[in-house]
Amino acid sequence: MKKKMLALLLLLAFALTTLAGCSQSANRADYDMNGDAFYSEEKMEMVTDGYLGVAGVSDSVAETTGTNKNLVTEQKLIKTVSIDTQTEDMDTLLNELSIQIDRLGGYVENREVYNGSAYSRNVSRWASLIVRVPVENLNQLVQEVQGVSNVIRHNENVDDVTLRYVDTASHKAALETEYDRLMVLLEKAETMADLLEIEARLTDVRYELENITSQLRVYDNKITYATVNLSIEEVQKLTPVAEPSVGQRISGGFMESLADVGEGLLDLLVFLLANSPQILLWAAILLGVFFLIRYMRRKKRARKQREQENRSRQIPGEETGKAENHD
Repeated sequence: MKKKMLALLLLLAFALTTLAGCSQSANRADYDMNGDAFYSEEKMEMVTDGYLGVAGVSDSVAETTGTNKNLVTEQKLIKTVSIDTQTEDMDTLLNELSIQIDRLGGYVENREVYNGSAYSRNVSRWASLIVRVPVENLNQLVQEVQGVSNVIRHNENVDDVTLRYVDTASHKAALETEYDRLMVLLEKAETMADLLEIEARLTDVRYELENITSQLRVYDNKITYATVNLSIEEVQKLTPVAEPSVGQRISGGFMESLADVGEGLLDLLVFLLANSPQILLWAAILLGVFFLIRYMRRKKRARKQREQENRSRQIPGEETGKAENHD
């Protein structure tokens, strides 16, 4: 009798234990379906493996990505213009361009001015400017440059970055959705291991978000502000941009030859005046050497002449003496 009662009690305890385990499993399943704290190791591996890993995040990211692609419908164009131009007055041109750039809402990103060097035999001046101007004012700035200088080369380039921009923006939206989901899971983490894994993934997501946000800012700046590369050369005579006729070529060549001759004489005069102290010093040295050589030659010539005169005086006496000795 006692054995039967003991077996019955054991059977009852086993049944109660089984029911309690099933109830706890059902509660955990409800927790998981409702987005509460419970999640399995498989889901944590999915979280650490990729930005679409968390259960429930994949669908949200897909919806967000599709919505973002539909929102970005306008073209994203990066416009770049390169201009080579000439001027006869560099300072005046730079001042006028500075005023026009400010008026059009632009700015000079980089500026380099070279004033020439007599040592390198390149006395011409040139300047290089990188100008950023709102894209809607790009054509007006190009017209201003053409109006105040002699444009000899003009090149425009348009880079369509719409697809790259959309992909980058979609990736950012997916990372933001994953970030929000990870924050929810972080608040409901039960174990230290799960907490560390979620925090590690959050660190990676933050880093990727910062990089993508920086890329989008660079895109937005290049799309909003066009880039104008200006190369300016100061010349004495502007290069004609139209094809000249035969008569114009002959007259132009003749005038250019005269200008070269005049420029050569002017360069010679500048050289002589600039180096006059050295020229005068060497001239004085050479003149002194010349007079010294001339004096030495005259002295030598006079000495020879005296010797000849002495010989001519001694010859008659010697002949008389020889005659007397003979007698």
